[in-house]
Amino acid sequence: MVAGCQPPTGAPPPQPAPQLPASDKLPGWDALVEAAKREGEVSLYLAIPAARDVLTTPFETAYPGMKVSQTIAPNVDLVARILAEREAGKYLSDVIIGPASQSVLVLKPARALEPLGPSLVLPEVVDTSKWLDNRLWWIDATEPITTLSFQGYVAPSLSYNTQMVDPREFTSFMDLLNPKWRGQIVSNDIRRPGSGSTQVRVIWQHPDLGPRYIERLFSEMDIQVSSDHRQMIDWLGQGRYPLGLWLSSSQMRVAAEDGLPVKDLSAKAFRESAGVTQGGGTVNLAANAVHPNAAKLFINWFLSREGQMLWQREVETPSLRIDIPKDGLEPGIVPEVGAQYIDSTTEAFNALVSMDEIRDLVDRALARRG
Repeated sequence: MVAGCQPPTGAPPPQPAPQLPASDKLPGWDALVEAAKREGEVSLYLAIPAARDVLTTPFETAYPGMKVSQTIAPNVDLVARILAEREAGKYLSDVIIGPASQSVLVLKPARALEPLGPSLVLPEVVDTSKWLDNRLWWIDATEPITTLSFQGYVAPSLSYNTQMVDPREFTSFMDLLNPKWRGQIVSNDIRRPGSGSTQVRVIWQHPDLGPRYIERLFSEMDIQVSSDHRQMIDWLGQGRYPLGLWLSSSQMRVAAEDGLPVKDLSAKAFRESAGVTQGGGTVNLAANAVHPNAAKLFINWFLSREGQMLWQREVETPSLRIDIPKDGLEPGIVPEVGAQYIDSTTEAFNALVSMDEIRDLVDRALARRG
């Protein structure tokens, strides 16, 4: 799921992060660093493989004597591993990055997470003016508050063949219901986990669109549904289907770099409100962490300006810190300061409509298409 939602990788290797300036340190910061060095290691569980390099060498360089060990697995597998380890009485994780909604839906009820707020101690981390919308992007709906989004992007819904489609034709999702596009659209199967689940929830909850729009889209437009992103993007490039819905952004970028005439249309092009999603960009402090001081040090370094610059450069996804230049990122996915977006990162947002409801609606719509 993360791979489908996550924008592509391929940025130049990051440079090591420097030590924090003395002016940014708190009383007791040096003591925390020394305590972390006595522990000597931080155990990172990571669901975003593209970030494996940016989270090791830079931190170890910034804090000599520290080591980062990584356990990397897809979201679902990582969560299952954490639960299995804890059931066996093994507490092997310190910091967890990437499970996103599964953090609050699965790990939190299992008491596998500590409240994160008390561990955020650097002034530049807790200073909300440094973050989009002047706030920290917590995703929890209830106490304890355990899960923080640190990245957010405006996820596209529509992709197109650049030789066959004028993107200026699309200023509203309603434009996709134009009869001229009947039989001309291929869509990721949103009934399965992966690309599009967030965007469809935004559409579902929009007062000008809603379930009726999704029903019309899948019943009237003779959409070809598939789960094979590579094949769908090939079809898009060949012109077999000039429009695509909820295709993998990372695979779209690779295809464009390989010369296929394909491109994502920014969700900002539509007059309906776009959603900001985190693409798996969440951080947690594991309960019963073996290296609690090292975990605290790592999290604050990671959420600092330097840590987020390194992350953003490597993963090519916008950090929610607004004091970081967005150079080199695809402009269409970068949230604009002051713009109004639907926050689709939260537990509350995702609880408003279940994927079961969406699956049932799409099943009925596809059964009625003529």
